[in-house]
Amino acid sequence: MLDKHRKAVGAALEVHLLKPPFSFFDFVEERFGKVDSIRRVSSLARSSSAQSLIYEEIHPEGIIAEENDDLLCLLPDYQDPALVRISFWKREVGAADINDLKNDDLTGYALFKHDACPAKNIDRWHVFEAVFLKYPHAHNCVPHPQTYCLTVGSQSFSIQGVLYCQQNGLNKACAQVALRSLLSRIVPEAPFPPARGCSSFPAYSESR
Repeated sequence: MLDKHRKAVGAALEVHLLKPPFSFFDFVEERFGKVDSIRRVSSLARSSSAQSLIYEEIHPEGIIAEENDDLLCLLPDYQDPALVRISFWKREVGAADINDLKNDDLTGYALFKHDACPAKNIDRWHVFEAVFLKYPHAHNCVPHPQTYCLTVGSQSFSIQGVLYCQQNGLNKACAQVALRSLLSRIVPEAPFPPARGCSSFPAYSESR
């Protein structure tokens, strides 16, 4: 299953309404630190009129587990402290409403991965992948959107959009994550895992 990493069973599920007093600034900084790419994801959620988010801690599965194994081979002191799936919803969701959610309620999702490598002085989060519905503007064109399947809670969902992937400064460079994003648009569930390489940490927009 090439989408196994998106379908990992979540733990420590939390539901947050995005109306005041909720603050994305506080939420992101408290949980992920000052990571511009994750702030950008929260901005996209706001612009898509998301009303709720569901936060889940997940275990590495599929290509994420494979990436961790590769990183351990390359960097013996590599650690993967945390992996989080966040989904954004168009309506207010309560804990009791999760089983009633439909695909039409979903506006986007993101997988945030925490990597640590003391030898390289790296201890930070990055956006392993994220997908949002196309921005609702008459002159905004996104050719060849793809459908991506994921699990939230115990339910399966799908969303159509463009996959964003961010390099991590360990085994993924900007060209590699851009290729993964582009190829996933034309080959459903393309078997192109995160490639190996080294580069600096990019801005969110560089691989979109």
